Amino acid sequence: MKKQRGMGFFGTLIVVIAGIMVVLAGLRIAPAYIEYFAVKSILRTMASSAEVQGGNTKEIRSAFDKRASMDNIGSIKGEDLDISKSGNETIVSANYTVKTPLAGNASVVIDFSASTSRK
Repeated sequence: MKKQRGMGFFGTLIVVIAGIMVVLAGLRIAPAYIEYFAVKSILRTMASSAEVQGGNTKEIRSAFDKRASMDNIGSIKGEDLDISKSGNETIVSANYTVKTPLAGNASVVIDFSASTSRK
């Protein structure tokens, strides 16, 4: 008798199904990360702008909302921003959670945190 070499049909099928599940989960989660990087980009841009350094809380929130609407960001609004002072520097932080459904009643919850601080 010859010994079988390699993977059989069912082993290959299981590997392919697992691979497809990982790819589909990644496709569902990717928009949340794309949006997070857009929020980070907005905060990085705002960090050096006069809107943040010389503006009040209302102006900062309004500036964020304008930029977020251009980038089609829906997970966080200007009213959700944490704005504080550290010496002469104004620090704007965005802490939010995104819940993404995967399949049926299974979901992924991701916590994001971005800030204008240079730490």
